[in-house]
Amino acid sequence: KLLVSGYEKIFQICKSFRNKETDSQFHNPEFTLLEWYRGFADYEAIMEDTEKLVEFLAEKIRGRKEILWEGHSVDVTTPWPRVTVVELFEQVGIERDVFEDFEKFVKAAQVKGYDVGVESSYEDVFFSIFLNEIEPNLGMDKPVIVKDYPVEMAALAKRCEGENGLGERYAQRFEAYIAGVELCNAFTELNDPIEQKERLEMERKERQKLGKRDYPVDQSFIRALELGMPPSGGNALGVD
Repeated sequence: KLLVSGYEKIFQICKSFRNKETDSQFHNPEFTLLEWYRGFADYEAIMEDTEKLVEFLAEKIRGRKEILWEGHSVDVTTPWPRVTVVELFEQVGIERDVFEDFEKFVKAAQVKGYDVGVESSYEDVFFSIFLNEIEPNLGMDKPVIVKDYPVEMAALAKRCEGENGLGERYAQRFEAYIAGVELCNAFTELNDPIEQKERLEMERKERQKLGKRDYPVDQSFIRALELGMPPSGGNALGVD
């Protein structure tokens, strides 16, 4: 709403409270979050913001461009490598045609021994493999930016529109990882009010189908988009 109002550079550092996260040891119900948005920028620009911020802080606090985490020494010198979600799943034996077909994706996860089925959500199948076989190995020597998530997992992000040959099946979302830890979640903001409403309604129906808490679509947000949001990028980065 602030971007729509004409503010082009926005940030806040505040406490966040989420008691419905995963069982991961890295999620606390209360944590500190740095969130920022830039008008007339996309997720590529936000990637540069992120890596340069971490590099600056490491050098400022530690005196060198290096972070130590549980015995791992990670060189945070920019630029950081980029890798697509599709490429990561291909590395663990899930080819793109399987990844993009839900029934095939479910069967591939079952072959790997995961307890999922066609009644599972897309996210459940995705994370059964991602959290066990991919995430723990990300960014061990050098931070890595994981980008271009399936649209089902990026309700607020703009579609890729053909970048990297991925097409509209994927969205301009990225996460940065250091030593197996997710640092942030970012994307090019979806600024089409019609598509945004459709995507949020689809997400709502999925939650209802799975018996999860139902959150109504924020109509004031949709009305703001109808007034016109500039092309924009944003990021939410965990400070703790």
